[in-house]
Amino acid sequence: MPIFSENIIRVVNTLSAKMNNATPILTASDMKDWDSYTMNAQSITSLQLMEQAAQAVTNWIILQYSTQHHFCIFCGTGNNGGDGFAIARQLRYQGFQVTVYLIGNTDALTEDAKVNYERLSGIKPIEKSSDFPHFADNTIIVDAILGIGSNRPLAGIYLELVTYLNQSSFPVVSVDIPSGWYADLHQFADNAVRAHHTLTFGTYKQSFLFPESEKFTGDITVLDIGLSTDFKPDTVTNYFWSDTSLIQTILQPIRQFSHKGTHGHAGLIAGSEGMMGAAVLACRASMRTGAGKTTGIIPSSQFSVIHQTTPEVLVKDVLTFSEENEFQAIGIGSGLGINDRSLSLLKKALNSHKPLVIDADAIHLITSLNDVHFHADTILTPHVKEAKKLTGDAYNSLHLLAQCLDYCKTNKVTLVLKGKFTRVIDKEGNVFFNTTGNPGMASAGMGDVLTGIITSLAAQGYNGLDAALIGVYWHGYAADIAAESLGYPSLIASDVIEQLGAAYLQMKISY
Repeated sequence: MPIFSENIIRVVNTLSAKMNNATPILTASDMKDWDSYTMNAQSITSLQLMEQAAQAVTNWIILQYSTQHHFCIFCGTGNNGGDGFAIARQLRYQGFQVTVYLIGNTDALTEDAKVNYERLSGIKPIEKSSDFPHFADNTIIVDAILGIGSNRPLAGIYLELVTYLNQSSFPVVSVDIPSGWYADLHQFADNAVRAHHTLTFGTYKQSFLFPESEKFTGDITVLDIGLSTDFKPDTVTNYFWSDTSLIQTILQPIRQFSHKGTHGHAGLIAGSEGMMGAAVLACRASMRTGAGKTTGIIPSSQFSVIHQTTPEVLVKDVLTFSEENEFQAIGIGSGLGINDRSLSLLKKALNSHKPLVIDADAIHLITSLNDVHFHADTILTPHVKEAKKLTGDAYNSLHLLAQCLDYCKTNKVTLVLKGKFTRVIDKEGNVFFNTTGNPGMASAGMGDVLTGIITSLAAQGYNGLDAALIGVYWHGYAADIAAESLGYPSLIASDVIEQLGAAYLQMKISY
């Protein structure tokens, strides 16, 4: 199921009608503003909000661990440390064994952290490495050293302690963010606590959306700490969630007097000898997502494959495909092969001036062309390796995203960068992080299904950005439904196609 649609804020800004319904991905500064807004709206103090945050962490710990465990809680002098002190007090009240350590001088404690510090006894100072504790066999480490305001490399005793904790073999639970890891998308930290679990407040932090974060955050749980849901950040951003509220804004209802001629004709240039499965998956997905007609543009020797697997789909010989064609949108690349014939087909598709979805082998072929002129509703759907081939090598995920943004602005296209939190990037420089999907989708054929879905939506009249947003969300939602009964290892592309109808019924509920 979508993981961010229930307890996340809405935003109103001036970018466009679509942006009015898009949920921004908050910065660390926004999170502090959200805290302040909540305190004013609910007439509570910062100390009370800290207590609520600590209680949410305590409740999670109680569900996960028993009183047989010994908790070592490491606290800094900021409000993250204040959370840690409050967690320690609450756990002791529940009968847990807790030892608390303070890193830093008591003179540096924030006001709220100082209050919670003074409510505890037996806090052990850490001033040098010889103060580091030896852990018992049943230890759980809680990291409440540095919060989301940290934006400098670790140094001194902080670096030594984090290194020591990372070298231990005991589970680590980080409060809000692993200490030393940056919250915002400016760069990745070199060193941080390597948590097994991160219990973050309110929403995902920006940096959690990239694979580099996983070795530091471990499993992430978003905790509801009572923040007001009507907060509207002032920060202008180009990073948004693609969630239920956005998709239901752009998904159009089916008209009562519609017919196959009004639902568009999708053409899929796909498949080759030994790779016809890709064509079948793309064509089936196109039909399952509402295209009035779908034609597989394939080698004539492979017609029987389509006829036997998907009788609803029409077929057309690749040798007869021309720039003048009957399709409202064309998808190209799934199982196509990289050869002169495929390159010729790609050139014809580009010259047709029809909305175009370019995937897989066609992305590789694009890089061999000079001075390409794309239709205004062209959508490219690369995975990370293909994106690097398209935009140039990148030294990390942030760099790759920046290059994809430049590519979209320069070429006036929409790009779907596939992976966890698949990013839909528009030609204006906005990035939408998808909130559906799961690790079970890391298997062959999933991209072919997505190509079929997006091509179908483009044929039905959705513009490039909307087709990509709906397609990616729908694709992931169907995969989430399938995974509920099958589990991640057993999930295959055909399972996703079978759940597209169930996903649609959930997506359209609030028409």
